[in-house]
Amino acid sequence: MIKFFNTASALDYAIEKEQALEEPQIRDCETGGLFGPEFGKLPNGRFLLINRAYFQKYEKNEDGVYGRAVAEFDYTPETWFFKNHFHEDPVMPGTLQIEAVLQLAGLYLAWAGIPGVGRAREVGRTVFYDEVRPDTGSKFCFELLVTKIQGRGKLSFLAGNALGCLENGVRVMAMEGIKLIKAIRS
Repeated sequence: MIKFFNTASALDYAIEKEQALEEPQIRDCETGGLFGPEFGKLPNGRFLLINRAYFQKYEKNEDGVYGRAVAEFDYTPETWFFKNHFHEDPVMPGTLQIEAVLQLAGLYLAWAGIPGVGRAREVGRTVFYDEVRPDTGSKFCFELLVTKIQGRGKLSFLAGNALGCLENGVRVMAMEGIKLIKAIRS
Protein backbone atom coordinates (compact mmCIF):
# COMPACT_ATOMS: atom_id res chain seq x y z
CA MET A 1 0.00 0.00 0.00
CA ILE A 2 1.21 3.49 -0.80
CA LYS A 3 2.26 5.23 2.41
CA PHE A 4 0.53 8.47 1.38
CA PHE A 5 -2.80 6.97 2.45
CA ASN A 6 -1.52 6.54 6.01
CA THR A 7 -0.71 10.23 6.55
CA ALA A 8 -2.94 12.59 8.49
CA SER A 9 -5.97 13.96 6.67
CA ALA A 10 -5.47 17.28 4.92
CA LEU A 11 -8.47 18.48 6.92
CA ASP A 12 -6.29 18.42 10.07
CA TYR A 13 -4.24 21.46 8.96
CA ALA A 14 -4.88 25.18 9.47
CA ILE A 15 -5.43 26.97 6.15
CA GLU A 16 -3.38 30.08 5.45
CA LYS A 17 -4.69 30.80 1.93
CA GLU A 18 -7.28 29.24 -0.40
CA GLN A 19 -8.85 29.90 -3.79
CA ALA A 20 -11.07 28.23 -6.37
CA LEU A 21 -10.51 28.60 -10.13
CA GLU A 22 -13.14 27.95 -12.79
CA GLU A 23 -12.55 26.90 -16.39
CA PRO A 24 -12.30 30.41 -17.94
CA GLN A 25 -9.58 31.35 -15.45
CA ILE A 26 -7.75 28.05 -15.99
CA ARG A 27 -7.96 28.53 -19.78
CA ASP A 28 -6.18 31.87 -19.27
CA CYS A 29 -3.20 29.79 -18.05
CA GLU A 30 -2.85 28.33 -21.55
CA THR A 31 -1.31 31.65 -22.62
CA GLY A 32 0.09 32.82 -19.28
CA GLY A 33 -2.78 35.27 -18.88
CA LEU A 34 -3.95 34.43 -15.35
CA PHE A 35 -0.78 34.65 -13.30
CA GLY A 36 1.49 36.18 -15.94
CA PRO A 37 3.85 34.73 -18.56
CA GLU A 38 6.68 34.39 -16.03
CA PHE A 39 4.72 31.63 -14.24
CA GLY A 40 4.63 29.18 -17.13
CA LYS A 41 1.68 27.92 -19.12
CA LEU A 42 -0.70 24.98 -19.18
CA PRO A 43 -1.26 22.88 -22.32
CA ASN A 44 -3.90 24.30 -24.63
CA GLY A 45 -6.94 23.00 -26.45
CA ARG A 46 -8.14 19.51 -25.76
CA PHE A 47 -4.91 18.58 -23.98
CA LEU A 48 -5.81 20.76 -20.99
CA LEU A 49 -7.17 18.25 -18.46
CA ILE A 50 -8.50 20.58 -15.73
CA ASN A 51 -11.95 22.23 -15.75
CA ARG A 52 -12.08 23.37 -12.11
CA ALA A 53 -9.48 23.57 -9.35
CA TYR A 54 -9.37 24.44 -5.67
CA PHE A 55 -6.15 25.31 -3.84
CA GLN A 56 -5.14 25.50 -0.19
CA LYS A 57 -1.86 26.59 1.38
CA TYR A 58 -1.44 25.45 4.98
CA GLU A 59 0.16 27.19 7.88
CA LYS A 60 3.43 25.57 8.96
CA ASN A 61 2.73 22.16 10.52
CA GLU A 62 4.75 19.37 12.09
CA ASP A 63 4.04 16.92 9.25
CA GLY A 64 5.73 19.21 6.72
CA VAL A 65 2.63 19.29 4.50
CA TYR A 66 2.61 22.49 2.46
CA GLY A 67 -0.78 22.47 0.76
CA ARG A 68 -3.48 20.73 -1.20
CA ALA A 69 -5.08 21.06 -4.62
CA VAL A 70 -8.24 19.37 -5.89
CA ALA A 71 -9.36 19.39 -9.53
CA GLU A 72 -11.97 17.97 -11.86
CA PHE A 73 -11.86 17.05 -15.53
CA ASP A 74 -15.22 16.73 -17.31
CA TYR A 75 -15.66 14.05 -19.95
CA THR A 76 -18.41 12.65 -22.15
CA PRO A 77 -18.59 9.50 -24.28
CA GLU A 78 -17.46 11.74 -27.19
CA THR A 79 -14.25 12.91 -25.50
CA TRP A 80 -11.40 12.57 -27.99
CA PHE A 81 -9.34 9.85 -26.28
CA PHE A 82 -12.28 7.44 -25.90
CA LYS A 83 -12.51 7.17 -29.70
CA ASN A 84 -8.91 5.99 -29.92
CA HIS A 85 -8.18 4.09 -26.72
CA PHE A 86 -9.26 1.25 -27.26
CA HIS A 87 -11.41 0.08 -30.18
CA GLU A 88 -14.83 -0.86 -28.73
CA ASP A 89 -13.30 -0.79 -25.22
CA PRO A 90 -12.94 2.94 -24.42
CA VAL A 91 -10.94 4.04 -21.37
CA MET A 92 -9.08 7.21 -20.36
CA PRO A 93 -5.37 6.46 -20.79
CA GLY A 94 -3.43 6.20 -17.53
CA THR A 95 -0.82 8.51 -18.99
CA LEU A 96 -3.47 11.23 -19.29
CA GLN A 97 -4.49 10.71 -15.67
CA ILE A 98 -0.84 11.23 -14.70
CA GLU A 99 -0.68 14.26 -17.02
CA ALA A 100 -3.75 15.77 -15.33
CA VAL A 101 -2.07 15.51 -11.92
CA LEU A 102 1.15 17.05 -13.26
CA GLN A 103 -0.84 19.92 -14.81
CA LEU A 104 -2.43 20.49 -11.39
CA ALA A 105 1.02 20.52 -9.76
CA GLY A 106 2.24 23.17 -12.21
CA LEU A 107 -0.90 25.22 -11.69
CA TYR A 108 -0.43 24.97 -7.92
CA LEU A 109 3.10 26.36 -8.20
CA ALA A 110 1.87 29.31 -10.28
CA TRP A 111 -0.97 29.93 -7.80
CA ALA A 112 1.55 29.80 -4.93
CA GLY A 113 3.55 32.56 -6.67
CA ILE A 114 6.49 30.43 -7.85
CA PRO A 115 7.69 31.72 -11.26
CA GLY A 116 9.25 29.64 -14.00
CA VAL A 117 8.46 26.98 -16.56
CA GLY A 118 7.28 23.73 -14.96
CA ARG A 119 8.46 20.31 -16.07
CA ALA A 120 7.85 16.89 -14.59
CA ARG A 121 10.97 15.47 -13.02
CA GLU A 122 9.76 12.24 -11.45
CA VAL A 123 6.75 10.14 -10.54
CA GLY A 124 7.98 7.63 -7.99
CA ARG A 125 5.11 5.15 -8.15
CA THR A 126 1.68 5.02 -9.77
CA VAL A 127 -0.98 2.42 -9.07
CA PHE A 128 -4.20 2.05 -11.09
CA TYR A 129 -7.17 0.58 -9.23
CA ASP A 130 -10.01 1.05 -11.71
CA GLU A 131 -10.78 2.62 -15.10
CA VAL A 132 -12.21 5.94 -16.24
CA ARG A 133 -14.76 4.87 -18.84
CA PRO A 134 -17.44 6.83 -20.67
CA ASP A 135 -20.12 4.89 -18.77
CA THR A 136 -18.68 5.46 -15.25
CA GLY A 137 -19.74 9.09 -14.85
CA SER A 138 -18.73 12.43 -16.25
CA LYS A 139 -15.85 13.64 -14.02
CA PHE A 140 -12.34 12.48 -13.26
CA CYS A 141 -11.53 14.00 -9.85
CA PHE A 142 -7.99 14.22 -8.52
CA GLU A 143 -6.27 15.56 -5.44
CA LEU A 144 -2.67 16.58 -4.89
CA LEU A 145 -1.12 16.78 -1.44
CA VAL A 146 1.91 19.07 -1.69
CA THR A 147 4.56 17.87 0.74
CA LYS A 148 7.34 20.28 -0.16
CA ILE A 149 8.06 23.46 -2.08
CA GLN A 150 11.61 24.66 -2.20
CA GLY A 151 13.21 27.39 -4.26
CA ARG A 152 16.79 28.37 -4.93
CA GLY A 153 17.65 31.13 -7.36
CA LYS A 154 16.26 30.27 -10.77
CA LEU A 155 15.07 26.78 -9.79
CA SER A 156 12.03 25.72 -7.73
CA PHE A 157 10.86 22.27 -6.74
CA LEU A 158 7.50 20.74 -5.74
CA ALA A 159 7.05 17.30 -4.18
CA GLY A 160 3.76 15.59 -3.50
CA ASN A 161 1.39 12.64 -3.72
CA ALA A 162 -1.97 12.31 -5.48
CA LEU A 163 -5.21 10.38 -5.68
CA GLY A 164 -7.60 10.10 -8.62
CA CYS A 165 -11.21 8.96 -8.41
CA LEU A 166 -14.52 8.96 -10.22
CA GLU A 167 -17.19 11.44 -9.17
CA ASN A 168 -18.90 8.69 -7.12
CA GLY A 169 -15.76 8.30 -5.00
CA VAL A 170 -14.42 5.10 -6.58
CA ARG A 171 -10.62 5.28 -6.42
CA VAL A 172 -9.05 5.03 -9.86
CA MET A 173 -5.36 5.73 -9.28
CA ALA A 174 -2.74 6.89 -6.81
CA MET A 175 0.68 8.46 -7.27
CA GLU A 176 3.49 9.03 -4.81
CA GLY A 177 6.87 10.64 -5.18
CA ILE A 178 5.73 13.32 -7.63
CA LYS A 179 8.47 15.85 -8.34
CA LEU A 180 8.04 18.91 -10.51
CA ILE A 181 10.82 21.39 -11.29
CA LYS A 182 10.22 25.02 -12.29
CA ALA A 183 13.08 26.89 -13.91
CA ILE A 184 13.26 30.58 -14.73
CA ARG A 185 14.50 30.94 -18.28
CA SER A 186 16.76 33.89 -19.05
